[in-house]
Amino acid sequence: MNEDRPVSANDRLEQLEREAERLAVKVKQATTQISILQLAILLGTASLVGAGYYLIKTGQIRVEGVMSSVAQKVETKEFGLYNRDGERVLFGTLDKFGNPELIFLDTNKRACMRVKVWPDYNGTPGLVFSDRRGLRGILRIDPEGASVLNLVGKDQKGGVTLSVTEDGTPSFKMVDKSGKVIWQAPTN
Repeated sequence: MNEDRPVSANDRLEQLEREAERLAVKVKQATTQISILQLAILLGTASLVGAGYYLIKTGQIRVEGVMSSVAQKVETKEFGLYNRDGERVLFGTLDKFGNPELIFLDTNKRACMRVKVWPDYNGTPGLVFSDRRGLRGILRIDPEGASVLNLVGKDQKGGVTLSVTEDGTPSFKMVDKSGKVIWQAPTN
């Protein structure tokens, strides 16, 4: 039977104490859950910041205004430089021996100058000049270590060669278009 009887003060106090204990347990559980959630958010944020920093630092993500607009490192097997008309006027590549070279193109898109490394003498540097008829001049260090300037005519006929050996000994030679030496100094 369900009676409507008045609740005594002691019963009410017990009821409030039980409710307070139940709420205290709930508050403790909620506090633990909030602490775990705060830790997860902190770790997640730290991970995102760390990953972002790594990606920006390695150049995998570019953020204009935050980082330098110049790449820290560029690696490629070939690159080109284009003029304002969109025509390639210079490209960097590797020759058939795997040595680097820069090739400058004339207005007809033919190679007119090369800056290259020859495979001999542990990689000797040089410049090669060409026109529409072919090779016209070379400035380089030869396999013996001499600095050499060799200028030739059409089809590499005739020309002059000026060289200085590693020890400073100069030489000069003039050759006609048939290959005959016209003049040479020193004369040996």
